[in-house]
Amino acid sequence: MICGADTWVDIESYGRSKYEWLKKILELPNGIPSHDTIARVFSRLKPEQFQKCFLNWIQSISCFNPGEVIAIDGKTLRHSYDREEIKKRFIW
Repeated sequence: MICGADTWVDIESYGRSKYEWLKKILELPNGIPSHDTIARVFSRLKPEQFQKCFLNWIQSISCFNPGEVIAIDGKTLRHSYDREEIKKRFIW
C-alpha cells in the first residue's frame, strides 16, 4: 500500500491524480498505465529481487542514526501502531 492505494485501481487513480507531477520525473509517453497493466507488471516481479532492489534504494536515500525508525507505511501519521509492542521489540 502506498499513499492509501491498496488495489491496482487505486494505484491507477493515484497516478492520474498526480499525473502533472509524475510526468516531471517519469517518461509517460502513453500516460498513466491502466490498472491491468500495473497488475501485469507487478505479477512479473520476483519478490526476492524486488526486496533486494527496494532495500538498496532505501539505503541509498536514507541517512539515519542507529535506533532511528523510518516509517514507510503511514502508521506513524495515523497513530495506528502498537506503542507497547514497539517498546518490547526495540531497545533504545
